[in-house]
Amino acid sequence: LMTQRIALQEIVLGDRIMIAEKIKQEEWKLIIENSKESVEKAKEKQQKKVDKGKSAKPFEKTIATIEEHVIDNERKEKIQNALNKFIHSQTDAINKLRKMNAEDSNILNNKDATKEQLMELAEQLNELRRDGFDDLIDFHMSAKEFTTQAEWDKIMKAFNKELTQLGYIQIHFPA
Repeated sequence: LMTQRIALQEIVLGDRIMIAEKIKQEEWKLIIENSKESVEKAKEKQQKKVDKGKSAKPFEKTIATIEEHVIDNERKEKIQNALNKFIHSQTDAINKLRKMNAEDSNILNNKDATKEQLMELAEQLNELRRDGFDDLIDFHMSAKEFTTQAEWDKIMKAFNKELTQLGYIQIHFPA
């Protein structure tokens, strides 16, 4: 799958370079300005959510489900630690992704960026994807190890629902 993704990225980046060559510098500046405005609007929207208190703690329902259904404190703590590690790593990845935009990236701003420079950014994205998936598997394995089947079912139901709501893909793990 990663080999296919890289091949597709090379095609897309080749197309980007070909299109950029046809765009005048003044047009490019307008495109970048528009992109920067979009980034700024997204930041403002997120800040409004935080200011209004609508920015909930990630996986709040999963945390509550663990609290409610895992009686043994030692197992509960291990599951919570695994979830916290997952949340922390995903938050870190999201912060890195947010910096890959027209406002913060000189490579994306550069009309004449080389394919190698653009592939470097693509590789950073691929690494974030791999790390995110690895972190998801780590949480899965830890949660599975320290839960009963009934606890597992309830925790994963809450987790998958929240994961989907956050814009991630829903993951179905076999019991």
